[in-house]
Amino acid sequence: MNLRTQIALATATVALGSGLAVTAPAAQAQPPSQPNSTTVVDGQNQAAARWHQIWAGRHGPANKWSTHDFTPHTRNLSVHFGCYGHDGAKLRAELVRTRDKRVIKRSGSGFCADGRTQFLNATVSGGTSYYLRLQFTRGPKHSMYARVYDKH
Repeated sequence: MNLRTQIALATATVALGSGLAVTAPAAQAQPPSQPNSTTVVDGQNQAAARWHQIWAGRHGPANKWSTHDFTPHTRNLSVHFGCYGHDGAKLRAELVRTRDKRVIKRSGSGFCADGRTQFLNATVSGGTSYYLRLQFTRGPKHSMYARVYDKH
């Protein structure tokens, strides 16, 4: 038994008050990670909010790219995007509502720093379709990528 295991067992013993925890067979049969897991804080169940990827894509070298539609299920949306290159090119993202093509949120122009991720966070209407518009504001064409997450 190594030192880390001994420390973990001692911590579990102190936290539980007496002896090691033995889980029930029904609890062992459940998968370890469930999307709607809950945690107990001060005797109350609170849903554990996590970011879930709802869309991802890549595009070859181009000056601009409009992605496919995606539909977030909640109001919190996070867009991670970037491009590959290191020659002064700048990329900007726009979050657009599909039904009326209205720009909901626009990022600043960020440099393509060999795939460094840029972020755009927005509050949106859950159940409404959106898409991203990525375009270079300066410099040559590069490959682009984008990932979209919502928080539940």
